[in-house]
Amino acid sequence: VLYPSVVSKAFAYTGFYTEVDSLTNGTGYWLKFPSAQDVLIEGEVRFADTVAVYKGWNVVGSPTLTVLVADIVQSPDSIVVTSYFSYDGASYNVADTLRPHNGYWVRVKADGTLILPSTTSQAGRSSHSEGNNPYVR
Repeated sequence: VLYPSVVSKAFAYTGFYTEVDSLTNGTGYWLKFPSAQDVLIEGEVRFADTVAVYKGWNVVGSPTLTVLVADIVQSPDSIVVTSYFSYDGASYNVADTLRPHNGYWVRVKADGTLILPSTTSQAGRSSHSEGNNPYVR
């Protein structure tokens, strides 16, 4: 319903890829589109998310607005052991900002939570252009 033009199933990563039929806020997913496009989702603005993470690699999403990696709160402290990585269809890139409609790989050394506070100076709806990248994460 959210992404009617998607050409793949949605996959979550929990140590291995799992096909899912519904999406949860805060979790990152792999989806493939036939081409680059703008995505507009209307609804309530989510200014923050608290995301459960598990020892090893995780894919996390973002609230409605951007999140500066430097502002992410880790509980317990210092569980994140890598940068946050985005995927652009060809390579992984270190991210300093989490953007709506994207997922980010991050490795943690213990189970815990990440508190993702949005940059609150932004307003209203969120739309995101994928540019030349047919992947939404």
